[in-house]
Amino acid sequence: MVFYFTGMYINKKSFSQHTEESNDINIERIAQLEISYREYGLLQAFAHGLSNKEITAKLFLTESTIKTHVSNLLVKLNAKRRRLAVQMAKQEKIL
Repeated sequence: MVFYFTGMYINKKSFSQHTEESNDINIERIAQLEISYREYGLLQAFAHGLSNKEITAKLFLTESTIKTHVSNLLVKLNAKRRRLAVQMAKQEKIL
């Protein structure tokens, strides 16, 4: 199953790689929140406890770019901290 949003296609399986119940990911909610593919990758990295430095190495981005994406993601999820963003993403069934 393939979904389109924010000018990209995303295979549902790629979203569910890190979840136990792959059928429960709410792709529509991700689109409603306008979470980009890159931001979703950061959210997954947060869930695994990666630091900015570890994320930069994994995603080949500068730390400044990561901070910008993190800030945007926190606003979209209405969270003040990464841990809260992960909790909210789990409640929204997008992680």
